[in-house]
Amino acid sequence: EDVPLVVPEVNPEDVKWHRGVIANPNCTTIIMLVAVAPLHRAFGLRRLVASTYQSASGAGAKGMLELLAQTKALLAEAKDLDELYDSFAMFHAFDHMDKDKIGIITNAGGLGVMSADAAYNATYIGAAKLTDETIQRIKTDVPTVAGVTNPIDVRGDAKAEYFEKTIKIVQEDPSVGGLVVMGSPLDTADLEAVAENLVRIKDEIKVPIAVCWAGGRKCAAAAAITRAGGLPTYPTPDRAVHALDLLRKYTDRGQIPCTPMIEPKKSGRAKAQEILALAAKEGRKALTEAEGKEIFKAYDLPIPGEATVTSADEAAAACNKIGYPVVMKIISPDIQHKTDVGGVVVGVKNEADAKASYTKIMESCAKAKPDAKLVGVSIQQMVSGKEVILSMIRDPQFGPVISFGLGGIFVEILREISQALAPFSEEELDEMIKSTKAYKLMSGARGMAKSDIEAMKDTIRKLVKISLENPEIKELEINPVIVGDEGKGCWAVDALVTLV
Repeated sequence: EDVPLVVPEVNPEDVKWHRGVIANPNCTTIIMLVAVAPLHRAFGLRRLVASTYQSASGAGAKGMLELLAQTKALLAEAKDLDELYDSFAMFHAFDHMDKDKIGIITNAGGLGVMSADAAYNATYIGAAKLTDETIQRIKTDVPTVAGVTNPIDVRGDAKAEYFEKTIKIVQEDPSVGGLVVMGSPLDTADLEAVAENLVRIKDEIKVPIAVCWAGGRKCAAAAAITRAGGLPTYPTPDRAVHALDLLRKYTDRGQIPCTPMIEPKKSGRAKAQEILALAAKEGRKALTEAEGKEIFKAYDLPIPGEATVTSADEAAAACNKIGYPVVMKIISPDIQHKTDVGGVVVGVKNEADAKASYTKIMESCAKAKPDAKLVGVSIQQMVSGKEVILSMIRDPQFGPVISFGLGGIFVEILREISQALAPFSEEELDEMIKSTKAYKLMSGARGMAKSDIEAMKDTIRKLVKISLENPEIKELEINPVIVGDEGKGCWAVDALVTLV
């Protein structure tokens, strides 16, 4: 019998099992969890176990690379247990989605709107534009239909047979690659009959389908029927749409080439090791911002013009040389989050302002952190552009994890970032950037100027090189990176580096 799913119940150190598991030709999905029992309770699955050792043909080695690629995809998308379970249910039922547009069928207009919104905000799929022929067939065959432009609203009193007819018509539309079918517990709706019909015709449905019963306990019986019948079943429209989005992403990853990441020509490892060794000798677990930027410069990672000063007069002279306006920041190995202690002044406009700002920074930091070593103040050229965050954290099992997203204060407010395990391909680099809201801003949304995305990519490549060549670095954060308009470049205006 085929093995549609393998869920080893393992500890992190048991990842070595993948060589045997992936070699099984019938295995379609692998999820590694510490606790499996919740899945059995949620889905009523029987326990499936499959393991073979690597064959002489080397299939296991090839499978290992595929496993790594799929693991990266899950790490990027499964942000919580709900998403993990949702993708699990979808991949258990379907292994590909060939087109990126979906048809939405519902008995409640509001649910249809919610699904359409979710499709609009999805990364890999969108709502299909149905052909005139499809629309006319729906109008003819489904007399209760209230809306036919997608979402298709078959109305609250729609019979199970009308859902069936609509599904069979919409799946034939040339643009449709998947379906979201939703039911709401209205007084005249027989959702259990609809659910039984869906299970009966599931083998006739030619595209992946996500079923949504949006009504809590009132839909429990219908949900149990479709779930037991092998149809991916979800409690909300956005989760149903997102599951199809993940399936389309999975399909895309198997179709696109894997181009090795372009490696930056310059290695600054010698300089970086010198700085890291000094910090270790002094017993420090963090670099100063100035030291972090020295490493950046060694790798040709661009930073704005700057100077280090130790008095108010030096601050005024440096500001005059760099040119106004400037940013002034405290330099201290004991202060990592400078704004929290009054260690940053933005928009210094003249010589008097420079002197006053220097004094203010030193006094504020001394008061907030009386035991901190205050080295001086960094004077930095102000650059304009869109703010993004770029960071690395070294996972003890997987190595450097690179993160990208909206920067500045937005990283804490929106908490929206994408991640990838380094090293990664050029396609994964594109995906990491394009899957964020930051990309929508950088690509010229609503008439805004386009940002220098190519310069941003080059900065990420250099951060990857720094991370791979210097295992002594535990965490590295640049917040923000200022991305200028297209062709103008980008700059790392901050550097937070901690050591293992």
